[in-house]
Amino acid sequence: MKLFKVILLAALLTVSTSCTKEKVATEQSKEQETEPIDPCAQQAPLTIPACQSSIIQNNKVFIENEKKWLWGGNNDDWHFDITCWTLNECQLNYGIGREKFKALTEPKYVSVNSASSSYNSSDRFMIVYTNQEPKVYSIRLLTSHEVINDVVDGQPIAVAYCVLADLAAVYTRIYCNKEITFALSGYTYFDPEIWNGLDAFVFWDRETESLWWPLIDKGVSGLMKDVNLEKYDETKWAEITWGDIVNKHPDALVLASGQTMDVPENWTKYQESDLNCN
Repeated sequence: MKLFKVILLAALLTVSTSCTKEKVATEQSKEQETEPIDPCAQQAPLTIPACQSSIIQNNKVFIENEKKWLWGGNNDDWHFDITCWTLNECQLNYGIGREKFKALTEPKYVSVNSASSSYNSSDRFMIVYTNQEPKVYSIRLLTSHEVINDVVDGQPIAVAYCVLADLAAVYTRIYCNKEITFALSGYTYFDPEIWNGLDAFVFWDRETESLWWPLIDKGVSGLMKDVNLEKYDETKWAEITWGDIVNKHPDALVLASGQTMDVPENWTKYQESDLNCN
């Protein structure tokens, strides 16, 4: 009888130990499955994906000095470091260069009366309400610029419109306690799982040269990778027609047409030590 009890106790201990090991192994497996993959933490060899994308076929993704780069223009210092980015190069389009769209940094305005002959009552605009006169931005002009860097009530903002996704939004320009300036990378990006696979523009900011994709509201490369792209107070901006501007906001400041800008020769550049993203 005693021998039987000893054998039974040993069997129970064996089963218990086995179950514990299986539980630990299962939990570790789940952690490995759900833990996000950091492409830089893996220290895997850098590669360029094999796909039929024109971006890949035209060598706009290349490896140099142990980093992966995305072509940004004819200047050697215009390329984007995408070594650790979160997007898929095969889902990029266009690649026309980062200064083709003039993302204004010092926009000029005219009065509603001065602009009245340029618009029809049904023309679409973005309006940003301020403590004084509201500012209004023609969707037609935004299609040409795509981003307008501006300041309202002392707050740096970016008014943006992407014609491919019909995305109109106003974003703050303060990130990690620093003001940044948005511009257009010259690329669009699509993801079949997001916004029904619509193509949409990819921003970059001049101060960190990080890339941002507005359809997921995040930085996707550089020092701003995984930083949330935040909209400006949504009670202070909206879409509106020219007819409503004339009738309800005759004192509005209207973004002037025909504006351009030279490519800045110098601008502030931030290092990681300059940023406080906590």
